[in-house]
Amino acid sequence: MSSRPFSSLVFRLVAVLSATALYCLSIQGQTAPLVQNPPGAQIPHAVDQEQFLPYWTSETGWNSELQLRNNAINEDLTVTPVLRLADGAETSLTPVTIKPEEVKSVDIDAAVAAASAPLFVGAFGSVVLRYRSPSLPVLYASLMVHRMGHPIAFHIDAMNESQEFQAGSREGVWWLPKDTTNDYLVLTNQGKDPIPVVLSLYDSTGKESKQNLLLGPAQTSRYSVRKLVQAAGLVGSYGGIKVSTAAHAGSLDTVHFLFDETAGFSAILKMFEYDPNTKLEERDHAKTGIWTLRAPMLALTNPDGILAFPPGTTLHPRLFIRNTTSKPANAALRFHWRTASTTGAAAGPTLHLNPYEIRLVDVAALQGTGHS
Repeated sequence: MSSRPFSSLVFRLVAVLSATALYCLSIQGQTAPLVQNPPGAQIPHAVDQEQFLPYWTSETGWNSELQLRNNAINEDLTVTPVLRLADGAETSLTPVTIKPEEVKSVDIDAAVAAASAPLFVGAFGSVVLRYRSPSLPVLYASLMVHRMGHPIAFHIDAMNESQEFQAGSREGVWWLPKDTTNDYLVLTNQGKDPIPVVLSLYDSTGKESKQNLLLGPAQTSRYSVRKLVQAAGLVGSYGGIKVSTAAHAGSLDTVHFLFDETAGFSAILKMFEYDPNTKLEERDHAKTGIWTLRAPMLALTNPDGILAFPPGTTLHPRLFIRNTTSKPANAALRFHWRTASTTGAAAGPTLHLNPYEIRLVDVAALQGTGHS
């Protein structure tokens, strides 16, 4: 990399994978433009809509806050939040009416108390958001989970159920950097049919440990990856996660986060859908013949001031690059950076990844050695 100062940086990673590599499509967190019908257009009829959040908790020391935005610019939107327990049992909360372009928050603890739902106190599960609208994206929804008294919080986006997506998986990374680090891996069935799943954990070399599970209708299951890794005899501080199914993959959602109360640290390790039937030509709009995965931002050693870290904060940026397929893959990294007045690019290392292998790339070390 260039030896110029890396202050005020916005960083982009472009990882170019061979055609044997995985294409992961994230459908979480996508929002549509504000919904407005053009003059003279026929207004479509409102229909029943649902969005799902894979996790909430009211357990001691935790707080969950639901955030709802009405993307329409000329109509109110009424949303009924429905809490599900881990076994799928439901209770409806008070409907929330949101004015156009307005955002409203719902404190789950307070809403449970108002609904007189004692079984939902000190519990966890998933959330269904039900509303009538001509368009699903009229609603944008997310959930914030806070660890009370600690600088620990997680942001989870709502998504909709896909009936068409049947066979596939949810892919991610596990990372336990310290002995004091805890984590939760949450598996949620949004739908009405049981989902048989295979939960696979890998160490950094691709060694696999797997178990068969069954998620009942509307069920939420929660696991400690640390305990699963220890029970499987896997070694190391990081590896891969695959949650796969041959049926109802579009009803499966997952969330994985870690937290360390001693260090005052938390992170959500996003998981992505993998459709094994996706073809390269469907996504290769530039006609390059290779997969291109982009990370839009990575704060480098000296973070941009807009991130509002305390003065003098130094970061240690790292990247996890994982091959989620049963075939070898080559990944070439390219870094694009900018400061307030300058832009640049640098070539990173080219990695040869064995099946299911994951590699940790120390970006701070690359900066320090002037790698290009």
